Amino acid sequence: MSACVACAKSTSGVQGSVAINEGSVNCTLCTNGYYASGSAQAVSCNKCPKGYYCPNGKLIACAKGYYCPSGSSSQKACPAGKYSSSANASSCSTCPKGTYSNAGASSCISCPKGSYSSSSGSSSCTKCAKGYYSSSTGSTSCIKCSAGYYSNTGASSCTKCSAGYYSNSGAGSCSKCSDKFEHCVECNNSKCTKCEDGYEPSEDGTECEKKGCPDKTVEIEAGGKKLCVTQYNMGDDASFPLSGVTTVSTGNNCSANACCWKGTTSSICNSDNGGYSGCGRTVCTHPAAEIVCANLKYDDRTWRLPTSAELESFTSYSINKGASGLMLCDYYSGYGSAMCRKLDSACSGADYSLCNPSSVWSGTLYGNSSAFYNYLSQGFWSWKRYNRSYARSARCVTELEEE
Repeated sequence: MSACVACAKSTSGVQGSVAINEGSVNCTLCTNGYYASGSAQAVSCNKCPKGYYCPNGKLIACAKGYYCPSGSSSQKACPAGKYSSSANASSCSTCPKGTYSNAGASSCISCPKGSYSSSSGSSSCTKCAKGYYSSSTGSTSCIKCSAGYYSNTGASSCTKCSAGYYSNSGAGSCSKCSDKFEHCVECNNSKCTKCEDGYEPSEDGTECEKKGCPDKTVEIEAGGKKLCVTQYNMGDDASFPLSGVTTVSTGNNCSANACCWKGTTSSICNSDNGGYSGCGRTVCTHPAAEIVCANLKYDDRTWRLPTSAELESFTSYSINKGASGLMLCDYYSGYGSAMCRKLDSACSGADYSLCNPSSVWSGTLYGNSSAFYNYLSQGFWSWKRYNRSYARSARCVTELEEE
């Protein structure tokens, strides 16, 4: 009779089997998730312990990146966002903020520069949005770019805006200084620091002010003084409103002393239509002009109606200057625009005498039916009696302080 044979031990790579009953003909394999004890002649199967898995009675240690709870027949990969750093792990650890992992990881990976993870157990890192950055690995959040800088998506640093450009904090791009401050060439997010030639930053830096006379005015000399005169009639441009006076449309009766006629038959008179050729002009009586200039709020300056002597000086600037907007005559014949000329003779009241603007637009001659002034009609100079129905254009002046 043959001797009995011991059942195989349960060691790594060796089948684990048992002989349960006396007189057994064969050894029986342990089912998956169980194993035979390490000694021969085992008579029972044991449940696979934590950190191991047991296929067909084998006892095998769980590998790094995997975990094996009690009774495992196979090892399980740690899910993304978790890891196991050693063998025989029965569970996986969670990756901390600033890191991530793929499935089956034995360690976590720090988020690269330009990205972050704000919660634990991340399976990937998020790129920093435009206007933000992260300069180190393992970031849990991104930092906002400072004003004057910008960044693209996934940036590890912010880029300074080029000269002539600006940005607010958290910007994904820079904007032209001139888009925020007209005539500005260098700025920060709150003020202009350098303006185009001919302009200078205002005291608070919120705009570029024209050196000398402000925009839409002309610098002239009169009576030994430098003056700024409004380039267009009051009311012809939105910058010079008709404040404090009665206005009527062209062709309507205006009997009040403080009254202006607003041209309505065609476009207003400004540089867009080439000056004062054929446009609907706004003209005012002398009292109205005084009120309008006293009420003018432009460039934080004090404005007034020019004196008669100053008006006479203006004529040398206004000859053939229709396109510049500095014409002083208000009558348009329908054939050609009026042209002011500097005349030697003062308005004497006699027919056919040539009256210069300073005489016609003076307080003393206002309403004098004996006064005359010349105008261009059908290409020839003619004259017209000056009275309340023929008013003058209202321009305002301010003295220019010497720098």
